Amino acid sequence: MTQCPCLMLIDRDVAPKSYSEWQQPRNVTEKVAQLATLGELQTVQLTNRYLPVLPEELARCTGMKHLYECICHLESKFTSPMVVLPDDMFDDMESLTFIHFAAFIPMTQLPSFQGLTNLKSLTLAVFLSLVELPDFSSLRNLERLLITCTPVIDSLPDLAPLAKLKSLTLTDRGTWCCNGFLGHCDLQSPM
Repeated sequence: MTQCPCLMLIDRDVAPKSYSEWQQPRNVTEKVAQLATLGELQTVQLTNRYLPVLPEELARCTGMKHLYECICHLESKFTSPMVVLPDDMFDDMESLTFIHFAAFIPMTQLPSFQGLTNLKSLTLAVFLSLVELPDFSSLRNLERLLITCTPVIDSLPDLAPLAKLKSLTLTDRGTWCCNGFLGHCDLQSPM
């Protein structure tokens, strides 16, 4: 594969032909790294692909608008999970507007959201080992936030900076409480 000034990388296998293909998807780490080298990628969508770590080259893609793993739509796989994201991954991604991260089972922390000043939608689903969420102070354009299946988290970052938030969905939450906002706090209730 050669380097190209690609704007989009879409690599999807929505119907694996065998159980083996579904359990052991193709590793696309090198492909993503090569196509991100010139820093022109704006959209990455990977479905049923193995990406154990996000290549450092993605940080060069400062015009990134959509990141999907199903991968921003980044869905990790139960059988081959992504375990770490670079700490500075979002530092220069002001153009990114949509993130969907799902099934990052063993991941204990997320990178800082400081560079995500234009993010409009953030989904974090099935982070069974995530200890805390990054600070939300730079997410001033966020309109939609969905957090589900984060059982280890015991508190949420300050939501006050999310002045443009139109939709907030929190289900199967961690041990945090509504602080009496919804009346009696029942930590056994998924809502």
